[in-house]
Amino acid sequence: MSEDWIGDLVARAAEAPHAPALLVPGGESRTYGELVAECEQVRAALLAAGIQSGEGVVLFLPSGPDLIRAFTAVASLSALAVPLSPTLTSYELPEILALAEPQILITQREVWADFESSLWLVHVRHILFLDGPPGNQPPQGVTWSGLGEARSDLVSPAPDAIVGCHFTYKGLGAPLGALHRYRSYGIAAASLAAHYPSTGSDTTLVVLPFHQVYGLVCSVIAPLTQGWPLVLPARFNPRRIVDLLAEHEARFVSLVPGLIPFLISAARKAPELASGLAERLVVASGGTLLEAELIHELREVLGVRAFQGYGLSETLPFTTNVPVRDLPGSLGWPLSPAHQVQIRDAEGDPVPTGQAGEVWLKGPTLMVGYRRRPRETA
Repeated sequence: MSEDWIGDLVARAAEAPHAPALLVPGGESRTYGELVAECEQVRAALLAAGIQSGEGVVLFLPSGPDLIRAFTAVASLSALAVPLSPTLTSYELPEILALAEPQILITQREVWADFESSLWLVHVRHILFLDGPPGNQPPQGVTWSGLGEARSDLVSPAPDAIVGCHFTYKGLGAPLGALHRYRSYGIAAASLAAHYPSTGSDTTLVVLPFHQVYGLVCSVIAPLTQGWPLVLPARFNPRRIVDLLAEHEARFVSLVPGLIPFLISAARKAPELASGLAERLVVASGGTLLEAELIHELREVLGVRAFQGYGLSETLPFTTNVPVRDLPGSLGWPLSPAHQVQIRDAEGDPVPTGQAGEVWLKGPTLMVGYRRRPRETA
């Protein structure tokens, strides 16, 4: 696996077009060949809409197959993908849109109504509906379309093309859009996957939203480009997590610490299902600190280890515990030799081991800066 994650995806589709890529319980699953073909349809529709390199493209989509193919297609065109969850409130959306300044919107009819009232805030010139445009006329000054039969070959952008913008807050009370290069996603994904060699049955259960970097890199890009199919439940009930893991024989799942108690509780209630997970399941945890007590309880009840990692919207996943090097209660080690971590004092000097300080990070996955926020970037 390389840092060229779109190239890896295309190669997988060429080598094994009929291999499963996206498994959607109760919905339409995709093979690698079908997934790449769908990405190429979105790419062709964007080209028909006149997309330009570097333009902002808001992906107002729920986590699922459509978000994967939209993000991939936009990145392939060296445009700036801005994934926004339809769960954003009317209070959050205006300031985010003002910073994003999108020229194109990619969405679905079912979530269009939640965005339409905010359209006056931006100068979107085209809307692409992945499930076909509404029957009425588009707003004045805007064109819209659906997907056609045309396809445009999925190609990789330049490694340093800025293709992603993920919004966060960092306690400032205002949104900040962290900008990332194409190669940064691939480096983070490849560094993660390198710690988990394939066993030949590596299905990944995806339960986290992937508008943010943790879910996107750990739950989508890393496994998918490694050839590990994703299970994408349309509706996730955390109380059924053991059922899902057992039913799909999942080897990987990325969770936030708040979901670990649900996993433990579900395992206690269904020991017959949980018993088979210990042999294969790997649980990754991030988003906040996973207490050592929960790690030990999970191991005791389920026979499964949870590996804590650390990263930011600004850095992508950066450190992690791994099977061959695991210290429960810690944030682990840098993902690769290129990922550097130091703890420094208020003057910026390194502190001795065991002394508290500020985390300093350096490496190939750091953001370019915040979109239209030069002061905060500095």
